[in-house]
Amino acid sequence: MKKLINITILLSGLACMTGCATSYMMDRRDDAADIFTCTVGKGVGGVKTRLGPLGIGLLDNREIMGLRSGEFITPCDNPKAQDQFYLLLLSGEESKIGIERNKSYRAFYVLGVPLPVTPLPFAAANRYPACYFTQFDLTVGLGRSLTLGINPGEFIDFLLGWVGLDMYGDDLSRIRDCKSDSKSNHPAHATAKPAPGR
Repeated sequence: MKKLINITILLSGLACMTGCATSYMMDRRDDAADIFTCTVGKGVGGVKTRLGPLGIGLLDNREIMGLRSGEFITPCDNPKAQDQFYLLLLSGEESKIGIERNKSYRAFYVLGVPLPVTPLPFAAANRYPACYFTQFDLTVGLGRSLTLGINPGEFIDFLLGWVGLDMYGDDLSRIRDCKSDSKSNHPAHATAKPAPGR
């Protein structure tokens, strides 16, 4: 574990020292930030753990500050604050917001297992990006909470990123390139009036 942290810090520092101005280096920095979770939250509190897709606990919590999915949450980011809720150790709901880099998800659990579809009467659809299945974390609190986590899959994505492979599809430079390519392949319809006599 200590070696993993040291390697990540070393490569992240290298990314910043060699010029974070390039999109490639910024993607490496973001991939490094994806590996670890450390947030502070508020709510009724409780205890909850997640091992990959399996989650169990008794918790009412809203993350308000810290690092989650490569994003730094601050108290000013209330619309982007992360929600977690577990009920009676049997069922619960968890949602994370990380839309820009394909990290957002919403999960509804029964007996600790995420359901493929949201049960009625809940309206929003479940969504599970690949990084969701490799997240491990623990949340503990009463009034205020602390969440600590690690994502081994994100570490692999971080390492592969150095050789140009984007396992989780979260590199912003690649996402922007795909969007610009799709726009160029679908040019806007011409709206100019035809020349007279044509």
